[in-house]
Amino acid sequence: MRLNKFILLMSIIIFLVLTLALLAAPARGADDEAAGKAKVQDLIGNLGDPDGEIRRRAAEGLGRIGPEAKEAIPALIKVLGNDDVGRSASVALGRIARGAMEVVPALTRALSDPDVFVRCYAAETLGEIGPGAKEAVHALERLAEKDPAVRPFAREALEKIRK
Repeated sequence: MRLNKFILLMSIIIFLVLTLALLAAPARGADDEAAGKAKVQDLIGNLGDPDGEIRRRAAEGLGRIGPEAKEAIPALIKVLGNDDVGRSASVALGRIARGAMEVVPALTRALSDPDVFVRCYAAETLGEIGPGAKEAVHALERLAEKDPAVRPFAREALEKIRK
């Protein structure tokens, strides 16, 4: 009988603890959102660091955050042509800005970047934007014709843009 009372008491305590934890969750969510915004701001600041490795990691971090880091788009566009961070910035833009037409001019310029990976990611992201990336069609056609390494990405992007 004592054991049954003990089990019942423990069950009630566990229930109360879990209930309190669930009730506190919305407050933590607001804190998490504020922390997330602060992290995005910190990473945007790190894109201007003199150390190339820090800039690269900042771009990668923004890409991992994804669309919630949309405010980083202008800063990523700014560093898109940098040798040490261009590839990471291109990938990050692809993850953050899918469908965001404001990146089309920068991504179109990135199609002529010396880094093949930057060109591939730029073409892929333009394709994800779709018909809103019509201004990139000429550059993608040229790339599909002259750049065998990027050709499949350019052709796929052209298909998606022309739909």
